[in-house]
Amino acid sequence: MTALVCLACTAVYSVGAPRCPECGGKKSAEQGSAKDPAVQAAVESDAAPEAGEVDA
Repeated sequence: MTALVCLACTAVYSVGAPRCPECGGKKSAEQGSAKDPAVQAAVESDAAPEAGEVDA
């Protein structure tokens, strides 16, 4: 089942909703898409190692 993620507050809501039920924002992305803030955070954390971290 597809869901939308609000780009303003990261709330997850149904595709049929005209706007985010939490904050009223109109900008959204499909959950799991490249624009999903959770996906972006995972990509950013994988791209740059933490300070003191060593790649084996």
